[in-house]
Amino acid sequence: MTNKEENPKNLFEQEITSRINRGIEYLRRNIDTDGLCRDYESASIGVSDSWITTCVGAVLAEFDAVPTKMVSSVINLRDQRGGWGWNGQVPSDADATLRALKFLQ
Repeated sequence: MTNKEENPKNLFEQEITSRINRGIEYLRRNIDTDGLCRDYESASIGVSDSWITTCVGAVLAEFDAVPTKMVSSVINLRDQRGGWGWNGQVPSDADATLRALKFLQ
């Protein structure tokens, strides 16, 4: 093969890159204007903002695609105990706090 793009390996790598970029674009489009993501509504504790934002942020961080607003918004969600939770309606917990700390690292 004379053309680099005709190589099946190169075509596969291009497809992977394209899909990753589309995934990043999708995640970034679903970040609210305040820098937070909201999803997974629970009847008893409401919609997640802190936990889901740090999950999405961690993935975006792997591709150096985290919006600056997201970082400051997560910092501002820290509760009086110094941690993060599902949202502001429930106390902070180890899972959400570790996710937030890893994201902010």
